[in-house]
Amino acid sequence: MAYMSAQITAAHVALAVVAACRMTGADPQAVFGPAHGNKRARLIAAAGLMTALKLKPRDVAGVFKVDRSRLAPSMLRNADIEADHLLTVAEALRTGGVLDGARPQPKAADADASARKPSPVQTRPDRPVAPPPSPPPPPPAQPPEPDRPRPAATNPVRSRPTPARSGAVETLKAVSDNMVRWSRIYLSRGVPIGDLADLFDVDVEALAGRLKPELARAA
Repeated sequence: MAYMSAQITAAHVALAVVAACRMTGADPQAVFGPAHGNKRARLIAAAGLMTALKLKPRDVAGVFKVDRSRLAPSMLRNADIEADHLLTVAEALRTGGVLDGARPQPKAADADASARKPSPVQTRPDRPVAPPPSPPPPPPAQPPEPDRPRPAATNPVRSRPTPARSGAVETLKAVSDNMVRWSRIYLSRGVPIGDLADLFDVDVEALAGRLKPELARAA
C-alpha cells in the first residue's frame, strides 16, 4: 500500500474498510488481496474517508488502490455509491474516535492492523501530587447504656369508685354480647367486675351472671 497522507492513519483506513465491508458483504481481510480484492468496498471506504476528513481524491487514491478519477462525484453516482454509504463510513470513524486529532504515520499499515497503542500517561515532576487528607479519627467508643426498667403496662380501663346507687335498677342498661366480650378481655387483665359494671353502666350482678366461667377462673 502507498504511503499515507499526514492526515490519514491506519486506524482511519481500518475503520473505513470495515464499515464499507459491512455494506457490501465483502471480507475485510480480502479487500486488498490478489486480483485487486473488492474494488467497490475500497471505493466506498475511500470516498467516505475523503468526505469525513475533507480530503482530495489524490490524498486517498493511493492508500485504497483506486484511480483518483473514480472518486469524482459523477463516477461515484455511476457506481451506485450514494451519500448514505459515505455517511455510514463517516459515522464509523466518529464512533471509533479518529475524526479529531489524527496523528500522522510515516509508513502505510494494512487495513486489518491493530489499533494504535495508547500513549503512557506522563506526570510533571515539578508539580508533586499532594497526598489525600487523612480521614478524621473515629469518635471514642461510648459505654453501653444500662438497661432501663420498662414501666409496667397500665390498664387501659381506669377504675372508678362505684357510686352509690340510690335506687332504680331499671335505669341501668341491659348486658349485651358486646359488653360481655370486652368484659372477658378486661377481666383477663385484672380489672374488677365492679369497675366493668360501672364502665358499661350495667348491673354488676347481671354482668357477673354472664361471666361466671371467667370469674371462677379468676377466683
